[in-house]
Amino acid sequence: MTYAVNEYKPRRRDAKIAQLVARGVDPSRAAKEVPKRYECIIRLTLPNGRAIVDRKLTGATSESGAKAWAKAREIDLIRRAGAPPTPKHVPTLNAWWPKYMRACIGEGLADSTLALKQHCFDAWLAQYLGDLPLNEITNEKRSALQHAMTLDGVGRSGMSNTMQALSAALNKAIEHGELASMPCKFGKTARLKTATSSHTPFYQDPQLAALLDGAPDLQTKVIILLGCDAGLRAGEIAGVDWNDVAFDRVEITVRRSIWYGVPAAKRQAWIEAGRPRDARPKPEHVVKLPKHDKIRRVPMTRRLASALRKLRLRSRTERVLVTADGKWLHRDTISDWLAVAEARAGVPRDGEGCVHVLRHTFCSRIALRGVPARVIMELAGHHSITVTQRYMHLAPNSTTSAVELLEIAANGTETRAETNETDSATG
Repeated sequence: MTYAVNEYKPRRRDAKIAQLVARGVDPSRAAKEVPKRYECIIRLTLPNGRAIVDRKLTGATSESGAKAWAKAREIDLIRRAGAPPTPKHVPTLNAWWPKYMRACIGEGLADSTLALKQHCFDAWLAQYLGDLPLNEITNEKRSALQHAMTLDGVGRSGMSNTMQALSAALNKAIEHGELASMPCKFGKTARLKTATSSHTPFYQDPQLAALLDGAPDLQTKVIILLGCDAGLRAGEIAGVDWNDVAFDRVEITVRRSIWYGVPAAKRQAWIEAGRPRDARPKPEHVVKLPKHDKIRRVPMTRRLASALRKLRLRSRTERVLVTADGKWLHRDTISDWLAVAEARAGVPRDGEGCVHVLRHTFCSRIALRGVPARVIMELAGHHSITVTQRYMHLAPNSTTSAVELLEIAANGTETRAETNETDSATG
């Protein structure tokens, strides 16, 4: 039996501290306001040969405290493993889901992530699997759900999100002791290969030019350029302030994202109250860090810098992009504005929507020009190089280029050798 204690998401903590410091909070005070959190991973092999991996967040804020918690947890696991098994009622997915969502809220998952999980449950999981006990959600039941979603025209992204929500809920049930083991498989057959798909839509240069010409106003043009020339996500576009735009350094700092929706805690309280119509919570603008808490700097192209300078002369607000009545933008507003430009340009809308296709366009265009994957990853704010690899099939053939460099080096060596032989003969 072994256990390991690790700091839980240190990058997220560093980003939150940096955000507080940027607001003028003293660094030492900011570090105290965002204490360290530790997770414990215990690996235990039972006498019958069954292996258990127990992963929990501890309540400790120091490594020594976390280790003490881990030792106590080990003793508890050994005690429970030696006790005779007692039959336990397995809850249905409908009964388990509210507990799962409360656990996710307690772990501090983003409101947008929690909203997506709840949407997957309301739209599909509750209808097809909700009345089943967790241990009866077999491969056959999961496949039937996927088939129904396919018949209803659900895309790859929606399918993958739903399968990931189901897998995470079942794994959390195992952690909480509500389920003995995973009743179905979630591998290549269950989760679509969105990250490695060879079809990543992006605009070709003529389409992009038509889209820019079709922009009905300067703000819409700036939205298009922030997507295709800087690679910003929809929430990041809505969150850009003029303080983030450095015209002297010709770069934009992506430090926040705007999400519009009902905060998870309020939504969960409303759901558990029976979803009363007269008390339905209203959506709010939520300011948060960029995805994966990755603040980044992106150089501006000339046309993006020029469009922003023109917009700056007209702007009377701190936010770069606002509605006519001065309200913040959000993903739906941006999508509606871009739909007008698409219609005027005659550019068909892809299933992923224009907003994210602009981001795909940014990554695809710089990959086409031979920019290394690691640089694309940093500019786009990808969490993993695996996500960036979906664009690298567009890059020039790097293996051929490498061999050509060897050929040049070899030719240069031969030339120097021939020169030395000639000098020796004439000397």
